Amino acid sequence: MKLAGLLGAAAAAALGLGAVVVGVVLGQDEASAAVCTPSTSSVQVDTAALPSVGSWTSEQVTNAALIINAGEALGISARGQQIAVMTAIGESSLRVLDHGDGPGPDSRGLFQQRDNGAWGTYEDRMDPTKSATNFYRALQGVEGWEELEPTIAAHRVQRNADPYHYGKSWDPAGELLVQLAGFDVDGESCTTRAGVISADGWTHPLPDLRKIWHNYGTWRGSYAHAGEDLTAPAGTPIYAAANGLVTRSSCTAFQGRSPCNIIIDHGADPATGQRIETWYVHMYPTGVHVAVGDRVTVGQHIADVGSNGNSSGPHLHLEVHLDGVTVDPDAFFAIRGVDLSTRPTVPAVTAAAGQALTWARTQLGMPYVLGATGPNSYDCSGLTLRAYQAAGITLPRTSREQYTATTRISRADLQPGDLIFWSNDATAAGIYHVAIYAGKDATGADRVVQAPAPGKTVEEITLWSTNLYGYGRVGT
Repeated sequence: MKLAGLLGAAAAAALGLGAVVVGVVLGQDEASAAVCTPSTSSVQVDTAALPSVGSWTSEQVTNAALIINAGEALGISARGQQIAVMTAIGESSLRVLDHGDGPGPDSRGLFQQRDNGAWGTYEDRMDPTKSATNFYRALQGVEGWEELEPTIAAHRVQRNADPYHYGKSWDPAGELLVQLAGFDVDGESCTTRAGVISADGWTHPLPDLRKIWHNYGTWRGSYAHAGEDLTAPAGTPIYAAANGLVTRSSCTAFQGRSPCNIIIDHGADPATGQRIETWYVHMYPTGVHVAVGDRVTVGQHIADVGSNGNSSGPHLHLEVHLDGVTVDPDAFFAIRGVDLSTRPTVPAVTAAAGQALTWARTQLGMPYVLGATGPNSYDCSGLTLRAYQAAGITLPRTSREQYTATTRISRADLQPGDLIFWSNDATAAGIYHVAIYAGKDATGADRVVQAPAPGKTVEEITLWSTNLYGYGRVGT
């Protein structure tokens, strides 16, 4: 698996790091920029090895892939690529149309671009790659586009009469990105930050499962148990099982469920039309990382395992609702290609990890310079980039991209050379800093090697918890 080809979540973040909002500015990357919601670098698709995706035709899937690749060629983030696919769905249903409509009879192509000189020649507008390239260039001209609601960003380019016209196509576009970008440029299948994403776009919600109780429907004296209990160490990340919208995020009891609880609406089941919800229960307030209205992507870190409320130990109480009725999560996930009873595979730490740490320690005392990747100065991700390059592995440039390119592990699984990430808003989109795990000192405290901030030098210090977001293991 090639790190440069990994998708991570279906929809993803800009190429850079958001500004830190705590007292000291820590390790921003070269492309310090706006924070946006899903998170991942741009992705590329092998158009010679396209999978089938839902009810989309091969023509539509191919056009979506060409749009994605046009964005990758320009360095557009996966969020931008998803906006482009969403726009083409809304304009042409991903078909190269040789006709317009009433308001725009001269509109042509995937994006229904007008014959006004702004979109090139007729041939350009009818060419999927060229028309997508022109769309991206116009999108880049929209101030703050990555912070805008996707349909509004598209509207600022397209000037549709209804600025919310494209919104209904956001999730289908995300599904296309998930499925298509599961193939890297060499056609190899990829894993994602929560483990493997199934062909249906679902993943296991825990990276560190210790036991599944198979207790859905068991009688509790006066009621039947409405979900499945999954035991994991306290603080283990909980991931969104699929793309969706957070409709509840609360630390009050709800319909007999303990606090804290999160509900994600995943939209209608393509096969049955039933509305799918997943419920996540028993987190502590400090372990809830999403709010009502957040759009989350499959594998996004939404919470941490706790033992809050009516609980005998740390675990995730997971429920699945179809049209408001609970169903067996084990069976539901199995149909969608996810075995809840299997602990997601955590790859063994490689020799390269130790080599990267050893090399990073040779740079202690070198100055921090924003945007620097060596050999005489570094920013935070510049240091990790060069450390792994010295070990023969190529990482992406920014800390958010490096997060996406690594496999999620729990803190208990940390080994020297693993990467640790910090976020300023408890989301992957807010990741602003990365450091290399250096093992424990004589007192048992965790240590990291990092390029910390302007005016400081590369150092080895004790790991701190403020804004700590997650842990990643670099593969080969």
